[in-house]
Amino acid sequence: MRHNYSLNQGGKKGVSKAQNRIVTLLLIIFFMLFISSLSQTSKKIQKVNLEVTLREEELKKLKEEQSELKIQLEEITSQEYIERQLRNELGLTKENEIVLVLPPDDILIKLLPVVEEEVVEIKPNWRKWAEVFEIII
Repeated sequence: MRHNYSLNQGGKKGVSKAQNRIVTLLLIIFFMLFISSLSQTSKKIQKVNLEVTLREEELKKLKEEQSELKIQLEEITSQEYIERQLRNELGLTKENEIVLVLPPDDILIKLLPVVEEEVVEIKPNWRKWAEVFEIII
């Protein structure tokens, strides 16, 4: 019986080695799946961080645009702007005001009188002194 008992022990050791190999293989597979999952999660986090950065930049631009539009709205709703538009675009005037309409600039330039410029001869000082003392050179 001893012989059978040693076979059973030997058999158990053989089974435990097989079980150890199976457990080790399962742990390796689990670890690889875990690493793969971790890598994919890391990539997703990077994508999300990039998206957040892009959205923050877009939000900043939109806030700047909004502030510019608020300034424009304040200007457009001001009384001075409305009055300027009524005067310039519609040609309206206040009471007792005279409207003076001028032609375009190119026509005004043509209407200007032509002034002939004098040609002034620039002489050096030594020549002027020579003329004063009537020295012929």
